Amino acid sequence: MFKKALPLLLSVGLVACGGGGGSDDQPKVSAQDLQTIKATLSQMGYSDFSNLQASDINKIEQGLKQYNFSTDDIDSIFAALGIGEQNKPIDPPVTPTEPEPPTEPEPPTEPEQPETPALDADIQFGTWKNEVTGDYILFGKQALTLYKMQDSGCLQAKNYRINSRALRTIKLADVANGGVQDYDLVLKSNNQMDFTLPGATMSTELTWDSRHTEVVTSKGCSTTRQIKVELEFDALPKQINVESATYMWRVDFDLNKNNKIDTGDISMQVSDFGASGSIVDLGSLRSQIFTPWDRTSTSIGRFSSYASKKVDLTVDANKLIMTVNEEKHPLMALLAADTPMTVFAQLNYSIDSEPVFGTNSSDDDGPWNWSTVKGIHSDIYPDSGFVDLGNGVVYQDVLDDQLGEAGWVDIKSVRVVISE
Repeated sequence: MFKKALPLLLSVGLVACGGGGGSDDQPKVSAQDLQTIKATLSQMGYSDFSNLQASDINKIEQGLKQYNFSTDDIDSIFAALGIGEQNKPIDPPVTPTEPEPPTEPEPPTEPEQPETPALDADIQFGTWKNEVTGDYILFGKQALTLYKMQDSGCLQAKNYRINSRALRTIKLADVANGGVQDYDLVLKSNNQMDFTLPGATMSTELTWDSRHTEVVTSKGCSTTRQIKVELEFDALPKQINVESATYMWRVDFDLNKNNKIDTGDISMQVSDFGASGSIVDLGSLRSQIFTPWDRTSTSIGRFSSYASKKVDLTVDANKLIMTVNEEKHPLMALLAADTPMTVFAQLNYSIDSEPVFGTNSSDDDGPWNWSTVKGIHSDIYPDSGFVDLGNGVVYQDVLDDQLGEAGWVDIKSVRVVISE
């Protein structure tokens, strides 16, 4: 009962002695205040102020605050009367601390590298040569081919897919083993770059080479295999008129396996390009292997890897047969049974109609039997995507699925053989 009335009794005592109302030039906590507070607490049975309960100390504090005693004043009163001395936390003994070891001086910071512009694929695009080793790098938009010059003067090719480009690196995926690695690349100008060649221990300077002469003229290092491509059509002419139409039969090999024909791939083609005269034998047309343009680039002017080399061509009834040794081009060594391929045939007539010409017969398939002559006649196998080379597998295509009427482009079968 007494403890519940403590704030009230304390307040009455303070009012009686004028507590909390001292003037500015007098101490707010006077000796009389202390005596009044002490007497009031004694009347309530408290003689040992150091053992007051925390709840009682709180009530005393609240009673003093009601009469404008500040926190500092209350602290002074509690200290003078010894209120709560037993409840004060005891400071833990101070444990001597070990002296801190001397700090190591910070290493000097390396000077900041000058900003390098983000790698521009169109500027990289092209053929670059290491003038010291004779190695070549062919940069496309999404693929890269490394040609390593060997002591014998042949070139060994290796293909990479470009996974990503960053400020000073390029991430390449090795087509042969699937490994992915970052390589340092600093484009110094339109014609100079520093590039850590795959497999090299240091960066090397490359110079843009507009002619890439050695890539065109050098042979591959592998010589043991023969590659034969057989393209069979619904019909083929004995002779063609190169003045009235353009002709092309082609197989593309996706060597870098990125589902497009670009840098690092190779094609074998029969065409009327460079044919002389007007009426020529089909077997006299140019047959060649070449590395295609990178058709994904807008900077064709910087780079054409159109390195064509003649291969043997024979015509057997409705079959075009191209044969070549793998040393003819360094990329030929990368052909394998699982290489994706696609076949394309096209002729483009510039005239509305044409009579029988040369040694052809009116009974043969030809423009003299088509209802529409002028325009494009074409076929592709497969209809979309690619098929594996297969090494000896005969792929059959559906007949009469070509664009236009020409049986000369209507693919019937495809077969590629790689023999030792």
